[in-house]
Amino acid sequence: MDTTSYVSGPGVLTEYKLKVSKSYNNNAKAGDIVTIASSGGIVDYEEYSKINGNNDKDFEKNISKDNLKNTKIKMTIGDNDLIEKSKEYIIFANTKKVSLNKKMYCTLNVYQGQFNLDTTNNRVINKSLEYNKSINEFEKEIQQ
Repeated sequence: MDTTSYVSGPGVLTEYKLKVSKSYNNNAKAGDIVTIASSGGIVDYEEYSKINGNNDKDFEKNISKDNLKNTKIKMTIGDNDLIEKSKEYIIFANTKKVSLNKKMYCTLNVYQGQFNLDTTNNRVINKSLEYNKSINEFEKEIQQ
């Protein structure tokens, strides 16, 4: 999984290159590599503050007052975590132009289109939506 995060207006956007293992709508096929843009990510504090000033209400940071140049900030939306290489996800996305006029898949409604797939416990989870159901229940719901 390759990732690129950058400041996009008042927020942070991350592009993820992901391998599709299953598709529910056949727009992508198993084995395809797709680029997904999702809100949130990790960027340099200096890069963020050039565009947004020193407004720090929207991200986690550990800033050393002596050395802001080497500080990374993490911005997340809702209770969802950033996509991680070692985990599996179900992502609902559509294609549209995002910042820098790139056309790619984007998660639906910021955090509502990203679900953690817990294969150990057979669960599909989205903390922000307070969604926690079995994979079978989830698949029945999206078939309707």
